[in-house]
Amino acid sequence: MDHDQRFKSLIREFFPQFMQLFLPKWAEEFDFTTTEWLDK
Repeated sequence: MDHDQRFKSLIREFFPQFMQLFLPKWAEEFDFTTTEWLDK
C-alpha cells in the first residue's frame, strides 16, 4: 500500500476527528453521518 492510499484510508476512517482538530468551526456545520466518498 503506497503512502497516498494510506493517507486516504486514514482520512476516511477519522474524517470527523480530523475536521474537529484542524477546522473546528467548520466541523460544527457538517453532518458526518451522511458523508459520501467519491472514487476519484
